[in-house]
Amino acid sequence: DAPQDAARADDYGPVSVLLSADKNERDRRLVILEAPSYGIVGQTVTMRYRVEDNNSGGDSLATVLIRQDDGERPLIDTVPVN
Repeated sequence: DAPQDAARADDYGPVSVLLSADKNERDRRLVILEAPSYGIVGQTVTMRYRVEDNNSGGDSLATVLIRQDDGERPLIDTVPVN
């Protein structure tokens, strides 16, 4: 649920949203398996994630766009679903 006080929205942590524009599209879920609680500027951090799709009927791939706040080009990762 959205907080009543929008100024406090940051108190609720990151939010994941799936916006589906077509009735034939299926829901997928991004599951963060491991992620550091913080990162040090200039050093690499590692995170593990999985894309779940309960309606996936076979070998399918998902394209994941990963952005950072540093203005660099986003990383585009193609991963197997489930």
